[in-house]
Amino acid sequence: QRGAREVKIVKMAGSGKVNEGRWGEALWNQRPRIDTYTQDNINFTEQVRAFAGQVANVEHKYAKELRQVLRSHEKTMSDQNTTVAQAWRQIFVSLDTLALAHENAGTSFTGPVSSALADMSKDATRQRKDILAECAHKDAGLNKELDVLGKERAKFSKLERDADAASQAFLKAESSDTVTKAKVEKARKTWEAKSRIRDDAQKKLQVVLDQVNSKRTQFFHIEMPESIDKLQRMDEDHSEKLVQQIGAIGSGYNAIGATGVGASVAIKTAVDNHDKKEDSKVFAQLHKTTDFLPSELKVHTHDAPVQDTPAQAAVAVPQSLGVEAHAADDDDELPEMSAAAQYAQTRILYDYTAEDGSINCVAHEVLGIVENDGSGWVHVMRQDGTQGYVPASYME
Repeated sequence: QRGAREVKIVKMAGSGKVNEGRWGEALWNQRPRIDTYTQDNINFTEQVRAFAGQVANVEHKYAKELRQVLRSHEKTMSDQNTTVAQAWRQIFVSLDTLALAHENAGTSFTGPVSSALADMSKDATRQRKDILAECAHKDAGLNKELDVLGKERAKFSKLERDADAASQAFLKAESSDTVTKAKVEKARKTWEAKSRIRDDAQKKLQVVLDQVNSKRTQFFHIEMPESIDKLQRMDEDHSEKLVQQIGAIGSGYNAIGATGVGASVAIKTAVDNHDKKEDSKVFAQLHKTTDFLPSELKVHTHDAPVQDTPAQAAVAVPQSLGVEAHAADDDDELPEMSAAAQYAQTRILYDYTAEDGSINCVAHEVLGIVENDGSGWVHVMRQDGTQGYVPASYME
Protein backbone atom coordinates (compact mmCIF):
# COMPACT_ATOMS: atom_id res chain seq x y z
CA GLN A 1 0.00 0.00 0.00
CA ARG A 2 2.85 2.40 0.81
CA GLY A 3 4.42 1.76 -2.62
CA ALA A 4 1.10 2.41 -4.33
CA ARG A 5 0.72 5.69 -2.47
CA GLU A 6 4.27 6.75 -3.45
CA VAL A 7 3.53 6.18 -7.12
CA LYS A 8 0.24 8.08 -6.74
CA ILE A 9 2.03 11.03 -5.15
CA VAL A 10 4.61 11.22 -7.95
CA LYS A 11 1.96 10.92 -10.68
CA MET A 12 -0.56 13.37 -9.23
CA ALA A 13 1.06 16.55 -10.63
CA GLY A 14 0.54 17.84 -14.15
CA SER A 15 -0.84 15.64 -16.89
CA GLY A 16 0.87 12.51 -15.59
CA LYS A 17 3.26 12.32 -18.56
CA VAL A 18 6.88 11.69 -17.60
CA ASN A 19 9.50 14.04 -19.03
CA GLU A 20 12.16 11.56 -20.12
CA GLY A 21 14.65 14.35 -20.74
CA ARG A 22 14.62 15.25 -17.05
CA TRP A 23 16.23 12.81 -14.63
CA GLY A 24 14.41 14.27 -11.63
CA GLU A 25 11.13 13.17 -13.15
CA ALA A 26 11.98 10.14 -15.29
CA LEU A 27 14.46 8.60 -12.82
CA TRP A 28 13.01 9.68 -9.49
CA ASN A 29 13.31 6.14 -8.07
CA GLN A 30 16.59 5.19 -9.87
CA ARG A 31 19.08 7.00 -7.70
CA PRO A 32 21.45 4.02 -7.29
CA ARG A 33 21.71 3.80 -11.07
CA ILE A 34 22.32 7.56 -11.30
CA ASP A 35 25.05 7.33 -8.67
CA THR A 36 26.80 4.53 -10.58
CA TYR A 37 26.37 6.20 -13.97
CA THR A 38 27.85 9.53 -12.93
CA GLN A 39 30.80 7.86 -11.20
CA ASP A 40 31.46 5.67 -14.24
CA ASN A 41 31.60 8.77 -16.43
CA ILE A 42 34.19 10.35 -14.15
CA ASN A 43 36.21 7.13 -14.23
CA PHE A 44 35.97 7.12 -18.02
CA THR A 45 37.50 10.61 -18.09
CA GLU A 46 40.53 9.24 -16.29
CA GLN A 47 40.74 6.42 -18.82
CA VAL A 48 40.71 8.96 -21.66
CA ARG A 49 43.47 10.86 -19.89
CA ALA A 50 45.58 7.69 -19.60
CA PHE A 51 44.95 6.99 -23.29
CA ALA A 52 46.08 10.50 -24.27
CA GLY A 53 49.29 10.03 -22.29
CA GLN A 54 50.06 6.71 -23.97
CA VAL A 55 49.35 8.09 -27.43
CA ALA A 56 51.58 11.10 -26.66
CA ASN A 57 54.44 8.73 -25.82
CA VAL A 58 53.95 6.99 -29.15
CA GLU A 59 54.04 10.30 -31.03
CA HIS A 60 57.18 11.52 -29.22
CA LYS A 61 58.90 8.19 -29.86
CA TYR A 62 57.93 8.25 -33.54
CA ALA A 63 59.28 11.79 -33.98
CA LYS A 64 62.53 10.88 -32.23
CA GLU A 65 63.10 7.71 -34.27
CA LEU A 66 62.25 9.45 -37.55
CA ARG A 67 64.79 12.18 -36.84
CA GLN A 68 67.40 9.56 -35.94
CA VAL A 69 66.88 7.93 -39.33
CA LEU A 70 67.23 11.30 -41.06
CA ARG A 71 70.46 12.08 -39.19
CA SER A 72 71.91 8.67 -40.01
CA HIS A 73 71.47 9.40 -43.73
CA GLU A 74 72.59 13.03 -43.76
CA LYS A 75 75.84 12.02 -45.44
CA THR A 76 73.84 11.07 -48.54
CA MET A 77 72.80 14.70 -48.96
CA SER A 78 74.46 16.45 -51.88
CA ASP A 79 75.05 20.15 -52.44
CA GLN A 80 74.67 19.61 -56.16
CA ASN A 81 71.86 21.41 -57.87
CA THR A 82 70.59 18.47 -59.89
CA THR A 83 66.87 17.74 -59.82
CA VAL A 84 67.57 14.33 -58.26
CA ALA A 85 69.49 15.99 -55.43
CA GLN A 86 66.67 18.50 -54.99
CA ALA A 87 64.08 15.70 -54.71
CA TRP A 88 66.24 13.86 -52.18
CA ARG A 89 66.71 17.00 -50.09
CA GLN A 90 62.93 17.55 -50.17
CA ILE A 91 62.43 14.09 -48.66
CA PHE A 92 64.52 15.15 -45.67
CA VAL A 93 62.78 18.52 -45.31
CA SER A 94 59.30 17.00 -45.55
CA LEU A 95 59.97 14.17 -43.10
CA ASP A 96 61.56 16.53 -40.60
CA THR A 97 58.44 18.71 -40.83
CA LEU A 98 56.28 15.62 -40.31
CA ALA A 99 58.34 14.62 -37.27
CA LEU A 100 57.74 18.08 -35.81
CA ALA A 101 53.98 17.68 -36.36
CA HIS A 102 53.99 14.36 -34.47
CA GLU A 103 56.05 15.90 -31.69
CA ASN A 104 53.67 18.87 -31.40
CA ALA A 105 50.68 16.52 -31.23
CA GLY A 106 52.29 14.49 -28.46
CA THR A 107 53.10 17.67 -26.53
CA SER A 108 49.48 18.79 -26.88
CA PHE A 109 48.19 15.45 -25.58
CA THR A 110 50.41 15.51 -22.48
CA GLY A 111 49.90 19.24 -21.93
CA PRO A 112 46.58 21.02 -22.59
CA VAL A 113 44.50 17.87 -23.15
CA SER A 114 45.80 15.97 -20.13
CA SER A 115 45.53 19.03 -17.86
CA ALA A 116 41.97 19.74 -18.97
CA LEU A 117 40.91 16.13 -18.36
CA ALA A 118 42.49 16.15 -14.89
CA ASP A 119 40.68 19.38 -13.97
CA MET A 120 37.40 17.99 -15.31
CA SER A 121 37.65 14.85 -13.17
CA LYS A 122 38.49 16.90 -10.09
CA ASP A 123 35.60 19.34 -10.61
CA ALA A 124 33.06 16.62 -11.42
CA THR A 125 34.11 14.57 -8.38
CA ARG A 126 33.69 17.58 -6.10
CA GLN A 127 30.30 18.55 -7.55
CA ARG A 128 29.01 14.99 -7.39
CA LYS A 129 30.09 14.67 -3.76
CA ASP A 130 28.31 17.91 -2.82
CA ILE A 131 25.09 16.94 -4.60
CA LEU A 132 25.04 13.46 -3.07
CA ALA A 133 25.55 15.04 0.36
CA GLU A 134 22.58 17.30 -0.38
CA CYS A 135 20.51 14.22 -1.32
CA ALA A 136 21.52 12.48 1.90
CA HIS A 137 20.46 15.51 3.94
CA LYS A 138 17.05 15.52 2.26
CA ASP A 139 16.72 11.76 2.82
CA ALA A 140 17.44 12.28 6.50
CA GLY A 141 14.72 14.95 6.78
CA LEU A 142 12.10 12.68 5.18
CA ASN A 143 13.19 9.67 7.24
CA LYS A 144 12.78 11.73 10.42
CA GLU A 145 9.16 12.49 9.48
CA LEU A 146 8.56 8.84 8.65
CA ASP A 147 9.98 7.81 12.04
CA VAL A 148 7.45 10.11 13.79
CA LEU A 149 4.68 8.60 11.66
CA GLY A 150 5.83 5.11 12.52
CA LYS A 151 5.68 5.84 16.26
CA GLU A 152 2.21 7.35 16.00
CA ARG A 153 1.03 4.35 14.02
CA ALA A 154 2.39 2.01 16.67
CA LYS A 155 0.59 3.94 19.42
CA PHE A 156 -2.64 3.98 17.46
CA SER A 157 -2.43 0.26 16.72
CA LYS A 158 -2.06 -0.53 20.44
CA LEU A 159 -4.97 1.72 21.40
CA GLU A 160 -7.05 0.25 18.60
CA ARG A 161 -6.38 -3.26 19.88
CA ASP A 162 -7.29 -2.15 23.42
CA ALA A 163 -10.57 -0.63 22.24
CA ASP A 164 -11.40 -3.77 20.23
CA ALA A 165 -10.71 -5.93 23.30
CA ALA A 166 -12.94 -3.71 25.48
CA SER A 167 -15.71 -3.93 22.88
CA GLN A 168 -15.51 -7.70 22.85
CA ALA A 169 -15.59 -7.81 26.69
CA PHE A 170 -18.66 -5.60 26.79
CA LEU A 171 -20.53 -7.65 24.20
CA LYS A 172 -19.67 -10.83 26.02
CA ALA A 173 -20.84 -9.48 29.40
CA GLU A 174 -24.01 -8.07 27.89
CA SER A 175 -25.00 -11.42 26.38
CA SER A 176 -24.22 -13.42 29.51
CA ASP A 177 -26.99 -14.46 31.92
CA THR A 178 -24.56 -14.78 34.81
CA VAL A 179 -23.01 -11.29 34.67
CA THR A 180 -24.65 -8.67 36.81
CA LYS A 181 -25.91 -5.42 35.35
CA ALA A 182 -23.25 -3.51 37.27
CA LYS A 183 -20.46 -5.45 35.62
CA VAL A 184 -22.10 -5.03 32.22
CA GLU A 185 -22.30 -1.28 32.79
CA LYS A 186 -18.68 -1.18 33.87
CA ALA A 187 -17.65 -3.08 30.71
CA ARG A 188 -19.60 -0.64 28.60
CA LYS A 189 -17.94 2.37 30.19
CA THR A 190 -14.49 0.80 29.73
CA TRP A 191 -15.21 0.17 26.06
CA GLU A 192 -16.46 3.71 25.55
CA ALA A 193 -13.41 5.19 27.27
CA LYS A 194 -10.96 3.15 25.27
CA SER A 195 -12.85 3.98 22.08
CA ARG A 196 -12.52 7.70 22.81
CA ILE A 197 -8.80 7.29 23.45
CA ARG A 198 -8.49 5.35 20.20
CA ASP A 199 -10.44 8.02 18.33
CA ASP A 200 -8.20 10.78 19.74
CA ALA A 201 -5.12 8.80 18.75
CA GLN A 202 -6.53 8.31 15.27
CA LYS A 203 -7.07 12.04 14.88
CA LYS A 204 -3.52 12.71 16.02
CA LEU A 205 -2.25 10.03 13.64
CA GLN A 206 -4.14 11.65 10.80
CA VAL A 207 -2.50 15.00 11.56
CA VAL A 208 0.93 13.38 11.52
CA LEU A 209 0.06 11.42 8.37
CA ASP A 210 -1.03 14.61 6.60
CA GLN A 211 2.23 16.26 7.59
CA VAL A 212 4.26 13.32 6.33
CA ASN A 213 2.33 13.14 3.06
CA SER A 214 2.89 16.84 2.54
CA LYS A 215 6.60 16.33 3.23
CA ARG A 216 6.76 13.39 0.87
CA THR A 217 5.00 15.32 -1.86
CA GLN A 218 7.49 18.14 -1.39
CA PHE A 219 10.31 15.62 -1.32
CA PHE A 220 9.38 13.65 -4.46
CA HIS A 221 8.04 16.56 -6.52
CA ILE A 222 10.45 19.35 -5.69
CA GLU A 223 13.36 18.67 -3.34
CA MET A 224 14.79 15.43 -4.66
CA PRO A 225 14.10 16.18 -8.35
CA GLU A 226 16.10 19.40 -7.92
CA SER A 227 19.08 17.45 -6.63
CA ILE A 228 18.76 14.75 -9.29
CA ASP A 229 18.54 17.46 -11.95
CA LYS A 230 21.77 18.95 -10.57
CA LEU A 231 23.45 15.60 -11.07
CA GLN A 232 22.12 15.54 -14.62
CA ARG A 233 23.46 19.03 -15.39
CA MET A 234 26.80 18.16 -13.83
CA ASP A 235 27.05 14.99 -15.92
CA GLU A 236 25.97 16.73 -19.14
CA ASP A 237 28.45 19.58 -18.66
CA HIS A 238 31.15 17.05 -17.89
CA SER A 239 30.38 14.98 -20.99
CA GLU A 240 30.43 18.10 -23.19
CA LYS A 241 33.88 19.06 -21.92
CA LEU A 242 35.06 15.47 -22.31
CA VAL A 243 33.99 15.33 -25.94
CA GLN A 244 35.83 18.61 -26.57
CA GLN A 245 39.06 17.03 -25.36
CA ILE A 246 38.43 13.93 -27.45
CA GLY A 247 38.00 16.35 -30.34
CA ALA A 248 41.33 17.98 -29.40
CA ILE A 249 43.02 14.60 -29.83
CA GLY A 250 41.38 14.33 -33.22
CA SER A 251 42.53 17.85 -34.09
CA GLY A 252 46.10 16.82 -33.30
CA TYR A 253 45.86 14.07 -35.87
CA ASN A 254 44.16 16.41 -38.33
CA ALA A 255 47.24 18.63 -38.05
CA ILE A 256 49.50 15.63 -38.61
CA GLY A 257 47.42 14.64 -41.61
CA ALA A 258 47.54 18.13 -43.10
CA THR A 259 51.29 18.24 -42.58
CA GLY A 260 51.62 14.83 -44.17
CA VAL A 261 49.63 15.96 -47.20
CA GLY A 262 51.76 19.08 -47.54
CA ALA A 263 54.95 17.03 -47.20
CA SER A 264 53.85 14.50 -49.80
CA VAL A 265 52.81 17.27 -52.22
CA ALA A 266 56.22 18.93 -51.81
CA ILE A 267 57.97 15.62 -52.50
CA LYS A 268 55.78 14.93 -55.53
CA THR A 269 56.48 18.40 -56.89
CA ALA A 270 60.22 17.84 -56.52
CA VAL A 271 59.92 14.45 -58.23
CA ASP A 272 57.82 15.89 -61.05
CA ASN A 273 60.53 18.53 -61.60
CA HIS A 274 63.13 15.86 -62.34
CA ASP A 275 64.94 16.52 -65.63
CA LYS A 276 67.54 13.94 -66.55
CA LYS A 277 68.92 16.03 -69.40
CA GLU A 278 69.33 19.05 -67.15
CA ASP A 279 71.10 16.89 -64.53
CA SER A 280 73.55 15.66 -67.18
CA LYS A 281 74.14 19.23 -68.28
CA VAL A 282 74.83 20.33 -64.68
CA PHE A 283 77.34 17.50 -64.26
CA ALA A 284 79.09 18.39 -67.49
CA GLN A 285 79.32 22.07 -66.50
CA LEU A 286 80.87 21.18 -63.15
CA HIS A 287 83.51 18.80 -64.52
CA LYS A 288 84.19 19.86 -68.10
CA THR A 289 87.88 19.74 -69.14
CA THR A 290 89.91 22.52 -70.73
CA ASP A 291 92.25 20.05 -72.45
CA PHE A 292 92.28 19.45 -76.21
CA LEU A 293 91.30 16.11 -77.52
CA PRO A 294 94.37 13.98 -78.34
CA SER A 295 95.67 14.14 -81.95
CA GLU A 296 96.58 11.15 -84.05
CA LEU A 297 99.74 9.29 -83.08
CA LYS A 298 102.67 9.77 -85.45
CA VAL A 299 105.81 7.81 -86.16
CA HIS A 300 108.85 9.76 -84.95
CA THR A 301 112.27 9.21 -83.41
CA HIS A 302 111.48 10.71 -80.04
CA ASP A 303 109.24 7.94 -78.68
CA ALA A 304 110.18 7.02 -75.11
CA PRO A 305 110.78 3.41 -74.13
CA VAL A 306 107.74 1.93 -72.57
CA GLN A 307 107.88 1.65 -68.80
CA ASP A 308 105.79 -0.91 -66.91
CA THR A 309 105.14 1.02 -63.69
CA PRO A 310 105.77 4.48 -62.25
CA ALA A 311 108.41 2.97 -59.98
CA GLN A 312 110.59 2.16 -62.96
CA ALA A 313 110.82 5.86 -63.65
CA ALA A 314 112.50 6.59 -60.32
CA VAL A 315 115.55 8.23 -61.84
CA ALA A 316 116.92 11.68 -61.25
CA VAL A 317 115.90 14.53 -63.49
CA PRO A 318 118.81 15.02 -65.89
CA GLN A 319 120.46 18.31 -64.96
CA SER A 320 122.56 18.19 -68.10
CA LEU A 321 119.45 18.83 -70.14
CA GLY A 322 119.49 22.32 -68.76
CA VAL A 323 115.75 22.85 -69.14
CA GLU A 324 113.77 24.00 -66.08
CA ALA A 325 109.98 24.08 -65.71
CA HIS A 326 108.71 27.58 -66.41
CA ALA A 327 105.74 29.41 -67.79
CA ALA A 328 106.14 30.79 -71.26
CA ASP A 329 106.21 34.53 -71.75
CA ASP A 330 106.40 36.82 -74.69
CA ASP A 331 110.22 36.43 -74.93
CA ASP A 332 110.25 32.62 -74.99
CA GLU A 333 110.68 31.02 -78.36
CA LEU A 334 108.88 27.82 -77.42
CA PRO A 335 106.49 26.01 -79.67
CA GLU A 336 102.84 26.51 -78.84
CA MET A 337 100.44 23.62 -78.15
CA SER A 338 97.91 25.25 -80.43
CA ALA A 339 100.16 24.15 -83.25
CA ALA A 340 99.44 20.55 -82.44
CA ALA A 341 100.95 19.25 -85.63
CA GLN A 342 104.43 20.38 -84.55
CA TYR A 343 104.67 17.82 -81.75
CA ALA A 344 103.46 14.35 -81.08
CA GLN A 345 100.99 14.30 -78.21
CA THR A 346 100.80 11.92 -75.30
CA ARG A 347 98.34 11.31 -72.43
CA ILE A 348 99.43 11.22 -68.78
CA LEU A 349 98.54 7.93 -67.07
CA TYR A 350 98.88 8.95 -63.40
CA ASP A 351 99.01 12.07 -61.28
CA TYR A 352 102.61 13.32 -60.92
CA THR A 353 103.99 15.78 -58.33
CA ALA A 354 106.82 17.89 -59.70
CA GLU A 355 110.45 17.66 -58.52
CA ASP A 356 113.40 19.78 -59.64
CA GLY A 357 113.09 20.60 -63.32
CA SER A 358 109.82 18.73 -63.77
CA ILE A 359 106.19 19.85 -63.86
CA ASN A 360 102.98 18.69 -62.12
CA CYS A 361 100.66 16.52 -64.17
CA VAL A 362 97.27 14.97 -63.63
CA ALA A 363 95.95 11.71 -64.98
CA HIS A 364 94.47 11.93 -68.52
CA GLU A 365 96.13 15.29 -69.20
CA VAL A 366 97.32 15.63 -72.84
CA LEU A 367 100.83 17.12 -73.42
CA GLY A 368 103.03 17.80 -76.42
CA ILE A 369 106.37 15.89 -76.61
CA VAL A 370 109.13 18.42 -77.25
CA GLU A 371 112.00 15.90 -76.87
CA ASN A 372 112.50 12.32 -75.75
CA ASP A 373 116.17 11.32 -75.56
CA GLY A 374 115.53 7.89 -74.02
CA SER A 375 116.86 8.88 -70.60
CA GLY A 376 113.52 8.09 -68.90
CA TRP A 377 112.54 11.76 -68.74
CA VAL A 378 110.57 13.42 -71.54
CA HIS A 379 110.63 17.12 -72.30
CA VAL A 380 106.94 18.15 -72.65
CA MET A 381 104.85 21.29 -73.19
CA ARG A 382 101.38 22.20 -71.91
CA GLN A 383 98.73 24.08 -73.85
CA ASP A 384 99.59 27.30 -72.01
CA GLY A 385 103.24 26.97 -73.02
CA THR A 386 104.55 25.71 -69.70
CA GLN A 387 107.48 23.30 -70.25
CA GLY A 388 109.22 20.76 -68.13
CA TYR A 389 110.14 17.11 -67.69
CA VAL A 390 107.82 14.20 -66.86
CA PRO A 391 108.87 10.55 -66.21
CA ALA A 392 108.36 8.51 -69.35
CA SER A 393 106.69 5.79 -67.25
CA TYR A 394 103.80 8.19 -66.50
CA MET A 395 102.97 8.58 -70.18
CA GLU A 396 101.17 6.44 -72.72
